[in-house]
Amino acid sequence: MAAGAWTVYNLAKKKIGNGTLSLASTVFRCTLHTSASNAQTATLGVYASLTGEVTSVASSYSSSGKALANDPFWAVRAESAAALGEQRTPRALAILVSAVGDAHPRVRRAVASALGRFRNATAADALTAWIERGDASYLVEAETRRALGRTRDPRAHAILAGRFASDPVSWNECVLAACIDGLGALRDARGIPTLPSSATRATATSSPLACATCVSRRSGTAATTTRR
Repeated sequence: MAAGAWTVYNLAKKKIGNGTLSLASTVFRCTLHTSASNAQTATLGVYASLTGEVTSVASSYSSSGKALANDPFWAVRAESAAALGEQRTPRALAILVSAVGDAHPRVRRAVASALGRFRNATAADALTAWIERGDASYLVEAETRRALGRTRDPRAHAILAGRFASDPVSWNECVLAACIDGLGALRDARGIPTLPSSATRATATSSPLACATCVSRRSGTAATTTRR
């Protein structure tokens, strides 16, 4: 969507000219309107009379989607992915699915996390395929497992439980811990028998705490840890 020329209304020009409005200190409101709007009518003097304004929700699809696809700075793309996850709309989901192959691992991690905000089969399918093909970053792989659990997809338990046997050892066992986090997010008691054998694999890492957290999500009790 291309923006047209700015419209400064006659009344505003008059007040700027006579000093009522100061360009140095006055806060001006800028809005975006469709081509069918009356916004280019220079004689308008009341904001409420404007028609065809593009709302912030609608315009965010365009801005977040374009930024995720095209912005050269990875942090902007990551924030755009997070914003799309907050929207949780079919259009936002489609944009996120198209961005799973971003070149920067932090962006891919943000995309995976955002996909976990959607509780539908499309998001779960994208995350499942991502888990199957793997990722060059341990932290991204961890986030795909955590996000799959948050989708609450009925297939997620079998997928996450199966990864305990097939996932290789990762830095600080972050991938294993994320599998446990994902099982906890599912709130499915079938995952509890898997936890003891998983915890013994990484007694000095974050996995034991993840096990405790997973159990507490199902039992309704708080998980605590003691630092030594």
